Amino acid sequence: VYTNRFRVNRDSKQSTVIKPAESSVEEVGIRSELTIYTESRDLFFGGFEVAFLDFNNKFSNASNTLRTYSASEAEVWAWIRHQRTFGRLKADIGLHSDVGSLFGRSLSLQALQPRLTLSYHVADMWRIRGSYGAFNQNVITISNEDDVISLFEAWIYVPDDLKPEEAHHVVLGVDGNVIPELGVSLQAYHKAYTSLVLYNREKIFPTDPDFVNGTGKARGIEAMIRFLLNPLDLSLAYTLGWTTVSANGFSYAPRYDRRHTVNVLGTLRILENFDVALRWEYGSGYPFSKTVAYYDRLTFGGIGAEPVYGGIGQQYSILGPKNAARLPSYHRLDAGITYRFAVRSMNGSIGISLINLYDNKNILYYDRKTGQRIDMLRFFPSATLTVGF
Repeated sequence: VYTNRFRVNRDSKQSTVIKPAESSVEEVGIRSELTIYTESRDLFFGGFEVAFLDFNNKFSNASNTLRTYSASEAEVWAWIRHQRTFGRLKADIGLHSDVGSLFGRSLSLQALQPRLTLSYHVADMWRIRGSYGAFNQNVITISNEDDVISLFEAWIYVPDDLKPEEAHHVVLGVDGNVIPELGVSLQAYHKAYTSLVLYNREKIFPTDPDFVNGTGKARGIEAMIRFLLNPLDLSLAYTLGWTTVSANGFSYAPRYDRRHTVNVLGTLRILENFDVALRWEYGSGYPFSKTVAYYDRLTFGGIGAEPVYGGIGQQYSILGPKNAARLPSYHRLDAGITYRFAVRSMNGSIGISLINLYDNKNILYYDRKTGQRIDMLRFFPSATLTVGF
């Protein structure tokens, strides 16, 4: 039995541009799992989960009118899996079911989601893997797509008149050791999103829907090299990826489409309980829509205070092509020292971390109306203490 509660609040402080907003989701549920071991070494897995969710959102629209959104939903999931080995081949086949969807929609992969994973040991130290899975999701987050970088996302349940989000994942990979100390992993993935919930870019009248169903796809390659020879542990990971979404015949890169990602981690064990680590991370820029011009919009609600003739109205920005530009790249170097200790029945660790060692300015937020830029955490030292009994 479990319970979760998430809350995000945007406080406008003294700002006349940023509007307050609040979003929360509360979940209460029960989960049960079963594993069966057989004499033939086959494994069978099964289980179910029932969850009750409450959503509450408060925000102000462009006219400073307070809007609220509340909803309560229930989700029921069940699954079965069978794992079996045929010599060098290992198979894992399963079926996940969104039981609630069986009562609300016709039988489809949105309600019955097959999963399959195959792995084959080519040699003692090499393995080829392939997997397929169908997944659907009813809980999504929304944010202002016109923000250069959004600091606020609200949770909602997919509206009843739209299909839940659905994805089909295909992953192929190979991993093994060139030598005992050097491991290599390479995989390629393709994800087809046959149903996404996207903003309705063609909304004109208040009666038009806020969201429409769209499609998307993501594909890429992930590679990792790890060298482990005591007292040194080095790893390098690189990801190359592309993501696009489409709705109403229009396609664009979503805000989280990142072309290149690099992670380098080095750990040196100076003593048995004393480690020194360095971590460098790089990510190419996320997409955004450039501001190409501004215009003054006159509103009829202000005619009495400011006549249309000679009035300047309220400034609005004109955006260029959807997410056609890219933000600056993100990169930083972190360092850490950790000492682990044990005293009788107590064990723990004490550490010092230096975040963003060379003090790089990574963008966190940019306001279109004021031109204000706020950067992420600059150089920041911290200390940690962890104790377990």
